[in-house]
Amino acid sequence: MKILVIQKKRIGDVLTTTVLFEALKRKFPDAELHYLVYPNSLPVVQQHPQIDQLVVFDPKTPHPMRYFIGKIWEIRKARYQVIIDAYGKPNSLFLAWMSGAKRIISFEKKKYKWLTTDSIVRKKSDFSIGTSAIDHRMQLLEPLGIPFEVLRPKIYLTEHERIEAQHLLAQHGLKPTDSIWMISAIGSRDFKTYPLAYMADLLAALIEVNPHASLLFNYEPQQQAEAQALFEACSADVQSHIVKDLYVSDLRSFLAVLSYCRALMGNEGGATNMAKALNIPTFSVYSPEVNKIGWDMFKDGHTHCSVHLHDFESAAETEGSHFLVKYDRFVPTLFIDQWQAFVQRHSS
Repeated sequence: MKILVIQKKRIGDVLTTTVLFEALKRKFPDAELHYLVYPNSLPVVQQHPQIDQLVVFDPKTPHPMRYFIGKIWEIRKARYQVIIDAYGKPNSLFLAWMSGAKRIISFEKKKYKWLTTDSIVRKKSDFSIGTSAIDHRMQLLEPLGIPFEVLRPKIYLTEHERIEAQHLLAQHGLKPTDSIWMISAIGSRDFKTYPLAYMADLLAALIEVNPHASLLFNYEPQQQAEAQALFEACSADVQSHIVKDLYVSDLRSFLAVLSYCRALMGNEGGATNMAKALNIPTFSVYSPEVNKIGWDMFKDGHTHCSVHLHDFESAAETEGSHFLVKYDRFVPTLFIDQWQAFVQRHSS
């Protein structure tokens, strides 16, 4: 049996959908499992032991229609018996429909229901600790007789990648056994970035609890100016703990370095899900503009913690306000005790 799973879109979605492969391989140990993803998502799924082949779909091709038709023929020639479309948008559903697969499973969309053999209605309540992100994906396996269970996404690193990360740390005077903390310094968008002055206060609180900590900043290459502004907002003492020159833009190298960190703390984003997939503790500060219910996976108040403005006041109090107004109210003193308790737990 050959099964293709489709999950285009963001890296976090692609990583989360990998839980399907563990369950599929357990149910069908001899099946050949393929995964269709965008090129930018490859680093989080490479080396995955249950994925037999990665099928790359490039949305930035200069000739999209010709490319799409070519991809249809490529998938038809692969002769998949089952396609699971976790993306569930018209273009991916049409791709699945044209594949010739006898079974096409996706989420119910009444307008496109005819493109599938099995349409799954997303449940709306009684979510597990995996939240709707995990639960909805696992629902896609029900037509194949696979019962629901909570599975966690995993990222797999090679020994060579981890050794290279050790060498990189050594170049900056760090050892894997040191107290290294990855800081999600800048969010992916302005409305997902905790105010820099507030973040500087949180970093000072971290150092107060763990004066031996070394801090690494995680941010996108184009956010260097914002990362520098955060560095300058910190006190001289905190600045002395920031390993400013240790920065990797290659995602696999970042993951290898992250695997040696005590925790990832700061703005919630894609790196949060990557840390969880590496079994690294996380403390996430959610943007007031983001509904954390669907993505606050595996929060347990110990290994994985998070805070949101609505944990401290009702949404009605700031409804309709600009995100900066909401951030002004989301002061560090609301949760600094939780932040420092987390640091204390994971410092030893």
